[in-house]
Amino acid sequence: MNHHIEAQEFSVDTRSDLRILFDSPLGPRNQWSSDLRLAIQLTLAAPLPSFLLWGASRTLICNSGFASLAASEHPNIFGASVNEAWPALWQSAEKLFDRNQQNTGYSARALHLIESEPERSFDLFYSTVEDAAGRLQGVSCTVIETKIEQQAERERQGRLAAEERLRLAHDAGVIGTFEWIPATGHIIGSATYNAIWGFEPGACLQVDMLVDLVDEADRPLLGNAVGVKRLNPLAYAEYCFRKADTGEKRWLARRGEIVGDGVSAPQRFVGIVFDITERKMIEQALVKTELEVSERNGFIKLLLDSTAEGFYSIDRDGATTLCNRAFLRMDGSRFPVEYCVHPI
Repeated sequence: MNHHIEAQEFSVDTRSDLRILFDSPLGPRNQWSSDLRLAIQLTLAAPLPSFLLWGASRTLICNSGFASLAASEHPNIFGASVNEAWPALWQSAEKLFDRNQQNTGYSARALHLIESEPERSFDLFYSTVEDAAGRLQGVSCTVIETKIEQQAERERQGRLAAEERLRLAHDAGVIGTFEWIPATGHIIGSATYNAIWGFEPGACLQVDMLVDLVDEADRPLLGNAVGVKRLNPLAYAEYCFRKADTGEKRWLARRGEIVGDGVSAPQRFVGIVFDITERKMIEQALVKTELEVSERNGFIKLLLDSTAEGFYSIDRDGATTLCNRAFLRMDGSRFPVEYCVHPI
């Protein structure tokens, strides 16, 4: 392997200027070993905050990610001897320089490196750097802020919880899962999926079989609807259908997504369905009730407007809820009845 590295191969910024190292115990670049050159290159190019401690002087070289973390309290750490410039950091790495311990790497967990921000903690992952003869040259370290790691763990736990809820719903017969292959028209459904539509578990289903069961007015919502262009043909939709086995009218909700680009892999869709008949019946009952109330109020208004006696009603807040035309004439109002609901 060619370890020769020219100056332009190093990616640095004003916080990690290699010229600073020329005045450090490391000396001019032409005196650097190939091992040091390679170690510096790897440190500066690391995607995570990283630093390198080199030689008996424990000179620190870091990338811009670590320099950003250290900037508030240790802006001049680059090229300094870590045991003098940052004792707390040196304490976490010191044991690796003790050859009697025979350590090749270890991790330091939940360190509070920045005194002004005690709520922040970091995990440091150390490994030794040795030459071809096995002699210790330095120590490299990757730094991960704990709260980022904890956030990733919370997100992972959230996904697991969501998957568990879906599994429980599936096992309870509430949610059905399916896979649709447009090229063949086949639908592979779970036992719950088939039961929702009124088919036996394991029944071989075709798209056309299900389309025939859907209310004609709702067919434009289906994934294979002719003349309907959607980025996701199986975006969330609700539609009415009749069960294949009983002919019972039901409602279901469906959501799916595309899998495969149709080029490198055949395009297919996966999704879920769940029965929403009970919710739809409640919604329809509410609409019917509101309509009945509106019709009843209309009859009462018509009856009251036919009398010469003034009438009005108020609620507990003192707002007029109903009055007839005779009352408006007595009150001297020139507005229609529907505009006269106001506090008295």
